[in-house]
Amino acid sequence: MAHARATDPQESHLAAASIDAIRTTPTREAILDLLSLTAMTDEELCWAYKSLAHIGGAPMSSDQNIRTQRCFLHRQGKVHIVGVTKSSSGRQTRVWRTA
Repeated sequence: MAHARATDPQESHLAAASIDAIRTTPTREAILDLLSLTAMTDEELCWAYKSLAHIGGAPMSSDQNIRTQRCFLHRQGKVHIVGVTKSSSGRQTRVWRTA
């Protein structure tokens, strides 16, 4: 289930309450499928996910939602960190893979 922060406006709480967990399942499934193929950073995962969505293999989603769903999968123990590398901007970033 989606959650809003305590400091978010009422509209955010209403939006979060209206999101059905089943609707987000295809996004999570696509993320799991991609991370089962190869380990990726969030940046790479977002690019791969959008490519998959472009050909109809996943629902369209924002980079932020892809990262949020990957975080949810991490909390569930379905994906884990397998390393650290540098992003395209030169900052350290985690590398993710299915558990």
